[in-house]
This record gives sequence, structure tokens and C-alpha cells, in this order.
Amino acid sequence: MNEELKNEMRATINASIPALAVYSGETEQIIRDITHYSVTNGLHQQTGAIARVLVWRISRGFEEYAVFRTTADGEERIHEPLTT
Repeated sequence: MNEELKNEMRATINASIPALAVYSGETEQIIRDITHYSVTNGLHQQTGAIARVLVWRISRGFEEYAVFRTTADGEERIHEPLTT
């Protein structure tokens, strides 16, 4: 993950700012990086809740991204923090 992006996310979370705007030609990679960060480092300090990742695009509106793992019986959304 880009160190500058990681620092921006850390500052946004620490300042309790509810959103971070990012513009990049590498849209899918940025979304993957931010989603990964949300389940590894973006936890609420008091409740342990995972930060939601919402992406807004003028052509689609809001979309929510989540991390999941594939299990023997299909896809299962991860509700617990991951360790790196």
C-alpha cells in the first residue's frame, strides 16, 4: 500500500473525519488497499467495529465494499478483524 495513502487514512481516522476523498487512475487497487486497511487497522478503538468502505462514483452512486473469504459452502463475509 502507498505510504502516503496509509498516512492519510490514519490521520482521517484519528481526527474522526467521516470521509476521505481519493482520485487515482488505479481505482481498483486503491479500493483493495483501503478495504484491506479497514479490516486490519481501521478498527474503532472502543467497539472494535470495522470501518465501512463506501465508494461514490458519479456514474454509479454509492457502493459498499467488504472483505470476504471463500468457504466450503460458498462466500462468507468477514465480520471480525483480520491480523496481518
